[in-house]
Amino acid sequence: LPFLLIKSAKQVSKSKQNENLIKMLLRAGADVNATDDSGRTALHYACEMKNQSIIPLLAEAGADLSIKDKDEETPLDIARRLKFLNIEHTLKKDS
Repeated sequence: LPFLLIKSAKQVSKSKQNENLIKMLLRAGADVNATDDSGRTALHYACEMKNQSIIPLLAEAGADLSIKDKDEETPLDIARRLKFLNIEHTLKKDS
């Protein structure tokens, strides 16, 4: 399940179907803080894709905002780097 959560968050699609899949995986117990080979979580990828519908779902599910990937970036660092101010604000509020 963690792999599916990360893979789903990596999808560029911002469709309602993708959002529903994330919700289903979280309800099924997927580890929201699971990392891939790059040390990235689903939240890292959602921030990279600027996915405004998925990021709050992951944050509400307890995504750890302090997890650093192999490049030493947290999801908040990615939001800052991409100048994604709405999400930067959301992540700061949840931290």
